[in-house]
Amino acid sequence: MSMSVFKAEWPGKLAVGSKEAAAILSISQRSLLRWRDEVGLSYCRVGSSVLYSIASLSEWLAKRMQAERSKRLETVKEVKRAYEV
Repeated sequence: MSMSVFKAEWPGKLAVGSKEAAAILSISQRSLLRWRDEVGLSYCRVGSSVLYSIASLSEWLAKRMQAERSKRLETVKEVKRAYEV
């Protein structure tokens, strides 16, 4: 999802709360919390609220997608090498 799509759905916002961040990533709030703690999804606390930068969500998602794409390409290369004579 491109940054322009994020901006269109949340116009004028720089950051969103947990519920909206989970919706942006199409995951549960529980998964969002786990990803934040285990995978390094960035956030900041403002008082008792937890906020996620829309730009950070977009950047993090793009990096994850690129990493997954690279893994798949490497797997394809390994399979091709295995079948070479």
